[in-house]
Amino acid sequence: MAILSFRVSNYALNINMTGQQRYTGRDNFTGIPAEYAPHVKAYAAKNYYVDDIDRAFANGWLTAEEHQDTLDLKTESDPQFRPSTLNE
Repeated sequence: MAILSFRVSNYALNINMTGQQRYTGRDNFTGIPAEYAPHVKAYAAKNYYVDDIDRAFANGWLTAEEHQDTLDLKTESDPQFRPSTLNE
């Protein structure tokens, strides 16, 4: 099955930012196709801040394993922490 990039980004948004989907079937969600999970985690690691991923975990949208898998994929060039908005 071909992995479609628009689905990867939509799944990542819906899982990590809005909680409208889950990686696996739980919480009355059917889960995304299993073959998309590694791509969605990589997308989230590359495009979302650590606090976004942490919030998804805190809200129960990610399991501990999904949370750690995503954080493990982060590199130094990926967004880490949201820049401070305080006047310095």
